[in-house]
Amino acid sequence: GFFAVGSGAAFLIAQLVDIVVFNALRNRRWWVAPLMSSSVGSVLDTAIFFTVAFSAALPHDANTGWANEAVPLLGQGPITALWVSLATADWMVKMSLAILALVPFRLIVRNLLRAERTI
Repeated sequence: GFFAVGSGAAFLIAQLVDIVVFNALRNRRWWVAPLMSSSVGSVLDTAIFFTVAFSAALPHDANTGWANEAVPLLGQGPITALWVSLATADWMVKMSLAILALVPFRLIVRNLLRAERTI
């Protein structure tokens, strides 16, 4: 239940905000809109999903109780709930992929603009 609700809500809200941010920043340097929209969208997606799916503030059953076990953040930082550590790792992967995707994004946009000028 909470996984589906968290996943659906996170995806919908994050995607809509991602579009709004991208459109607001599209006339800046080529990398600003995709990087900032991905950053904001990733934070929202991660925060909403993990909070709804695992937060102790919501009623959960024994299947998700493990997520509130106290562990060091990312295995080395301050003590926090396991779900917070997992959410942080998830966000870091999303941001790494967003940064790595900037190069192909730039190449695709540049080639599309070049093709548009030849028409």
